[in-house]
Amino acid sequence: MKKVVLLAIVLISSLSLSSQSFIATSEGLRDSSNLANEYLILKFEGKTANQLYDATNRFCQKNYTNPKNSLKSDIKNEYLKIGTYASSFIQLQKGMFGEAYTGNILFSACFSFKDGKVKFEISEVDMTAWDGEHKVFYTSPGGLNWSIFKSNGKPRGELPTQYQTYFNKYVATYVWFINNEKKNNDNW
Repeated sequence: MKKVVLLAIVLISSLSLSSQSFIATSEGLRDSSNLANEYLILKFEGKTANQLYDATNRFCQKNYTNPKNSLKSDIKNEYLKIGTYASSFIQLQKGMFGEAYTGNILFSACFSFKDGKVKFEISEVDMTAWDGEHKVFYTSPGGLNWSIFKSNGKPRGELPTQYQTYFNKYVATYVWFINNEKKNNDNW
């Protein structure tokens, strides 16, 4: 039941983040409100850079399986880089018998802190097919391969939507955590 409520909250939060969401373009993820930006500025009124840094560190501690190994870079109160892996984060295609062929992703979630805001960006993206052996490209270099966008820049089916949805849910979960962490700690 808790997971259903959390999912509902995350989805509602993601709808209210229209100015704080990514869109997948053939050039990569972009801020949906400013396509020149490859990052999002997440606003947290009344929170200092130190508070945001500490809360993000707790986000990593509470949401990652191995937080010590996930933390790739840490500049106290300024910057955190968290290595993230997600299996089956997108469905590449359906097989002949209805089986799903999925893609996995390894990326770094980068957080920079200033009073009242966090700069969030994705770097070092590496995608593979379900078997972990075949590379999934963001934009196809040509030929037969798995990719989010074709070599001509056109989307490959629903893959761009799935890709941006994954990252927007990540952002929504993070924003919800930062905004509600203290409230949740008091209700036990």
